Amino acid sequence: MKTRWRNSQTSPSRKGRRWLVGAAALATVLGGASLWLPAGGATANAAKSPTAANAALTVETVSPVQREIVRRLAVSGGFAARDEMIVGSDAAVRWTRVLVDVGTAVRQGQLLAQGDDSILAAQLAQHEASLAQAEARAELARANLQRAEQVQAAGVYSVEALHARRNEAAASGAQVALIRAQIREVSARIAQTRVHAPADGVVSHRAVSLGAVTPAGGELFRIIRNGQVEWQAEVPEHELKRVREGAPASVNLGDGLHIDGRVRKLPPSVAPATRRGIVYVSLPAHAQVRAGGHAVGTIELGRAATWVLPLRVVQYRDGTPFVYALDASHVARARAVTLGARDGEFVEVLDLKPDQRVVSTGAGFVKDGEKVQVAALPTGSQP
Repeated sequence: MKTRWRNSQTSPSRKGRRWLVGAAALATVLGGASLWLPAGGATANAAKSPTAANAALTVETVSPVQREIVRRLAVSGGFAARDEMIVGSDAAVRWTRVLVDVGTAVRQGQLLAQGDDSILAAQLAQHEASLAQAEARAELARANLQRAEQVQAAGVYSVEALHARRNEAAASGAQVALIRAQIREVSARIAQTRVHAPADGVVSHRAVSLGAVTPAGGELFRIIRNGQVEWQAEVPEHELKRVREGAPASVNLGDGLHIDGRVRKLPPSVAPATRRGIVYVSLPAHAQVRAGGHAVGTIELGRAATWVLPLRVVQYRDGTPFVYALDASHVARARAVTLGARDGEFVEVLDLKPDQRVVSTGAGFVKDGEKVQVAALPTGSQP
């Protein structure tokens, strides 16, 4: 049996194949490296590029402008009748007719209620009959006295008889006066059973009902004179010195409805407990203004020219107002500001320079310390 021996040296052809495989593998690694290295290099170069470093949010800016604004004081208060009249009767009577109700508009002298006057009417009739009798006796007594005085010189009547005629005439005249006074008294008591409106107005309260018996002097109705309801605004003591009579005021009635009025009177004193005074504001008649209601509103304190910004540029953080102010490098910095009076879409800013640029459009997306790009604005776009 022949033994076969394998040559330990590799043949040239096999060595060539191995070299080719190795070269291919090396090429693959080098290729992969060549693909990876440029990508990393591009990223690094881009990070160092000035264009990439300046890429940021594009915003618009505004600067404070001088504008005349209206300074207003926000206050609250209730509605009350400017002049509320209490209507009653001085007689204790049972009411047989009640002609008005709450909300009824009445005219001066209009009959509101009528009480039972049947007994008083009978008394009045008796006194009128007694007056007729007394007047007849008085007329007879005057006639007798006149005749007696005419024949006095003839001595027909003695002095005593003449004095008696004179006394009789005087007494009959006094009796007539007494009965007439009694008639006036009963007539006045009958008038007390009829309640009339003392002035034009609107009935705001009714305390009497049909058939009720009310005591003398009791309240029957309340009438708002001429229907005038005013706003009684509660103003802090330290603000009263800024309010003037005749100043315009505006009251918010809700649902976007406002009514304008004017300050009628300033308070002579303030409440010790609250240190607030009542400023009386006259209002025109309005269906939504009712005595006893409550509303918020404003009182105009004056007008002044000041530096303002649009309300939309002001941001709030933890209740503190601030704006994004730009420096010379277009870096936005959050800056707290002090706000003053507000007028429509503008607000007074007390601590910004007139040439300070403030981020307007895009302010909600800006971060403190972020560099931004400023968009060019057309002429006249400032507030």
